[in-house]
Amino acid sequence: MGNRIIVEGSNAYVTNWDPNGNYKLFIFDISDYLNPIQTGELDLQYYPYGIDYKDNIVYAACSEGGLFVIDVSDKYNPFIKKVIYYGNHSMSYACVSDDYLYVTDGINGLLVFDITNSDYINLVGQFLFGNYAYYVKEYRGKIYVSSFEAGLYIFQNDLIASVLNQQPAVPADYLLQNFPNPFNPTTTISFGLSKNEFVSLKVYNMLGEEIATLINEEMSSGIYKVEFNGTNLASGIYIYTIKTPSHSITKKMILTK
Repeated sequence: MGNRIIVEGSNAYVTNWDPNGNYKLFIFDISDYLNPIQTGELDLQYYPYGIDYKDNIVYAACSEGGLFVIDVSDKYNPFIKKVIYYGNHSMSYACVSDDYLYVTDGINGLLVFDITNSDYINLVGQFLFGNYAYYVKEYRGKIYVSSFEAGLYIFQNDLIASVLNQQPAVPADYLLQNFPNPFNPTTTISFGLSKNEFVSLKVYNMLGEEIATLINEEMSSGIYKVEFNGTNLASGIYIYTIKTPSHSITKKMILTK
């Protein structure tokens, strides 16, 4: 029995375990519903809580694995186009509506991505719950999100649009987050690059004094994780900034001892 299934046109996309216990995406041709034929499969490595589809792309929220963007234009040879990480990667469910992808995250609430172009997916909104966000569903312009501890949240698209206008969208490939946060004494900073660029990643105290330079070099496109150790620092709030020729992003982290 499959875990998740979506049907688009003459194809069905099913997530399930194979006989060896590996998580996979299976594609079936259902043009003859009396004789469905498996045409392709893809290893996912992580448990896919939720999947959805738009324009030959399957979006799979894979728990600790992040958000998998899967190209299924060739139903015989699907491939992972990119993986988007955010925070502690605790993504649960995914829901597509028009040009937006809504993803629930156990720690980071509801994440909203602009998927107009699957080559340049933008994080354009985030709503923090204070509770574990789980299932998400769009219906008639409203977004319904269930939470384990607090029941049901209902959001409206025009509210999301007004929030987005407050700050420029950040390309998802550049998402920067550390986990755990708060931390003691170490935390891991994760980020991604969509192309080869010179990268600077530095840590500052609240006075603006540089505490550490973690990266200062040319780097290839890809996903990176860097450990920061605050053993010799006092408890408090610290700032970390990643800079490339095209972007600069700053986040806060809290050291507690």
